[in-house]
Amino acid sequence: YIRENMQLVFVPLLSVVITVPLTLMVFGPAGVYLGEGLAAAITWMMDINGPISGAIIAGGWNILVIFGIQWAVNPVMISNISAYGFDRIVPLTGAANFGMAGAALGVFLRSKRSKTRSISGSAFASILLAGVTEPTVYGIAIPLKKPFVAACIGAAAGGAVMGFAQVKAIAFVFGSLTTLPAFISGTFFWYLAGLAVSLVVA
Repeated sequence: YIRENMQLVFVPLLSVVITVPLTLMVFGPAGVYLGEGLAAAITWMMDINGPISGAIIAGGWNILVIFGIQWAVNPVMISNISAYGFDRIVPLTGAANFGMAGAALGVFLRSKRSKTRSISGSAFASILLAGVTEPTVYGIAIPLKKPFVAACIGAAAGGAVMGFAQVKAIAFVFGSLTTLPAFISGTFFWYLAGLAVSLVVA
């Protein structure tokens, strides 16, 4: 218990004294190990069965986005590109992005409300041009529910195609039309096919 006239000084001080060590000694390392474990599991799955793991990873990626867990995997993707010259997770995030784009486009085409059409249209454009899905996820997919399910299904379908072909990225990017050069390799056309499948199925 802290007296009311002392709370202004001691509550922030105690908050910092408690949370900083916890963050540095518990939450930070736990996040690193969780991210590394998740990345190792993804790599193992890709080695065992490409289409199934591609479907699971791409289909579940937007669920990770909701909770912000995808940021824990990003350093691993960057590390893979640095160590091996390519990464197989990055293309699957592109499938997830285009699945969400398909959901946004579906809402845009089917909605009769001008506000919803406006939000979904701009969200669709943000995915296609920048690979940013959060406006679609939080503005359309979660509130309307069905578009989120459709996006995950579309992403899973596109991810299965990419997983089958073991599509690779040679740079860390957010999947969009402007980042296509990062996927130019022997599997580029499979990447395009996976994006198209994700968009159409969603």
